[in-house]
Amino acid sequence: MKKKIIITILVIAVVLVFFIGVVPLRMGINNKNKCEAVYVNGSEIIRYDGVNYLCWDYYEDYYVESGQVYTCNFEPYDFIYDDTEIPVKSGYILDEDENDYGYIPDEFSFYSSVYDENDNFIRCWVRERSVPDIYVKEGFKFPTIENNEIDEVWMSGSSSDESHIKDKAKVDKIVECAKSKGEIELDKELYDYIKKNSYDYHCISLKYKGYPLVEDFFVEETEDGRYVIKQYTKEEYEAPFFASEAH
Repeated sequence: MKKKIIITILVIAVVLVFFIGVVPLRMGINNKNKCEAVYVNGSEIIRYDGVNYLCWDYYEDYYVESGQVYTCNFEPYDFIYDDTEIPVKSGYILDEDENDYGYIPDEFSFYSSVYDENDNFIRCWVRERSVPDIYVKEGFKFPTIENNEIDEVWMSGSSSDESHIKDKAKVDKIVECAKSKGEIELDKELYDYIKKNSYDYHCISLKYKGYPLVEDFFVEETEDGRYVIKQYTKEEYEAPFFASEAH
């Protein structure tokens, strides 16, 4: 009887060792073999297909100091929300500092296969976080209204919003007014349309062709009855009350 008990205990021990040790180890090795990208310098950089993508959290100060954005939250730019595209994870990221034992890699995908034509942004799903980190292609410069094409004017951040302005003549007129910084007047018809359809009844987003980005402006009626397009200043974006009051 004792012999049977001992044999049973040994069998259970072997099974536990197998599932606790060997199986996770094999899973870890297999998971590492599946990785298409690799972390560099901790998680500061993701290298994929020979291209470096820099974690925004590490490089946001550079972009702010260079004047490409106003704040660490990308203002005056916003990322568009593509709600017509089913997000597909592109692959896994190898962390060479992690051991093979039960290795669970982070996942990544390009921001949008529809709007990010040059694959400038990567989203990384870190295991313990529900919100992905943003990584920016090394050397990336934000598009500007002076140097890049704006092909649509969005009334909100959602791609399925049917009120977006796509007519080229209307888009060009809005861009012309925005470039003039209040000098060129906006047609009342367009002004009324924006006031009616904008998500907050005055803000608009100029969408850059080939980028998953829009730049934020707003319409305003001046004291002398003119309709103009303006943009909040860096100081207004940085003001503590901006999010709750100015918008």
